[in-house]
Parts: sequence; structure tokens; C-alpha cells
Amino acid sequence: MKIAIGTTSELKIRACEKALRKFGIDGELISIKTESGVNDQPYGFGEISTGAKNRAKEALKNVESAEIGVGIENGLIHIEEIDQWFDMPCICILHRDGGESVAFGAGYDIPLEMIDKIKNENIELGKIIQELDPSAEKDPIGYFSGGKLKREEIIQQAIECALAKFKF
Repeated sequence: MKIAIGTTSELKIRACEKALRKFGIDGELISIKTESGVNDQPYGFGEISTGAKNRAKEALKNVESAEIGVGIENGLIHIEEIDQWFDMPCICILHRDGGESVAFGAGYDIPLEMIDKIKNENIELGKIIQELDPSAEKDPIGYFSGGKLKREEIIQQAIECALAKFKF
């Protein structure tokens, strides 16, 4: 089976490979650069899920031999009642036969001073993290947790949640 993933990010590719192995899906993962069709720094569940779905569609469209398209989009969610922001991944998996599954990964609190910088400088969270720690691989949770948690693991778990809907 061929699986098209709409990213060239090594971190996201590793997460997808691990999730596929966990589900016993033996296939060729084909990485392709895709556009999300949303802002570079997406906000809200709607924009994040739209970006993930657009990436999955484009991956499936451009890899004609693929049965499955995977789209991954991280973005910021604001919870107004507590005035806190969370970074969260969304996964969209599309099957060529029309099946679809969407899942969100764990969200974690982003400091307000970083949110201000993102908004004022129109910069992505991952780039801020790389400025603070060039070895962080655009991994905010890795940076915040001192390496105890990894963005790759959160994305892997979200991919697994999206895969759970399919019977392979």
C-alpha cells in the first residue's frame, strides 16, 4: 500500500511512520510538499482542520498510486474563558475510496509573550522556538519540557487516533 503524506518535515514523517507501524500498516510512505491553503500560523479549530484536510487532499491528488493521504497542520487555539493559548496538531486522513478521519492531538499552553510576538511579528511558533534553541526542530513542547515530551510523539498519537477509524 502507498501512503502519501503532505509534508517534507522529517519530524512529521517519523511520527507517521511510527503510527503506521503501530497499526501494522506495511506500506510505502511517500512525502510530498503541499500547501495548507491557510495562514502560515493558523488559528482556531476550523483553520487548523482545513489546513490538514487540504494537505491530505493535495497529497492524494499528486501521488496517484496512493490509497491514503495524510495531512498534518499545527495551530493555535484560544480558550477565551481562561485567556490561554494552546498549540495543537490536527490530522486528516483521506482514503481514495472516500473514507475520512480527523483527529486532534494534545494541546499545551503557550506563554502569552510568545503569542504577542507571533501576532506582532507575523511569525510562526516553531520559528520562535528555533530562535531560542536552534536544535529544537520546531518542537515547542520539547523546548518547554526540557526534552521530556516531544512534538513527534503528540503528532504520532494524533495520527493513531485518526487511523483508528479505518479497518486496514
